[in-house]
Amino acid sequence: MKKVRLNALINILTLLFFITSAVSGIILWVFLPSGDSLSQDKLLLSQGLGGELERVFFGLSRSTWSDLHIYSGLIFVILVVTHDMLHWRWYKNLPRILARGERR
Repeated sequence: MKKVRLNALINILTLLFFITSAVSGIILWVFLPSGDSLSQDKLLLSQGLGGELERVFFGLSRSTWSDLHIYSGLIFVILVVTHDMLHWRWYKNLPRILARGERR
């Protein structure tokens, strides 16, 4: 695979996993906050397998949203590191690029 195509693929995947992590984080923060008391909002409650009430949003439990958030965040970090490795030469030349810009 050509470097340009690989870079484009990594950039697109990075964006998708960033959005997934951000949206799941907002859902966890706003709609499914952690804590002892369950919300009285019936739309966010569902009976789990053991008969206990659990928080849900769009049919997914809080633990499922948490897993989605954690794994998408980890994949996002891996993709960012891969992106940086593909652009390592640019990072290495950055001091020279910045110094050249100051002389103008």
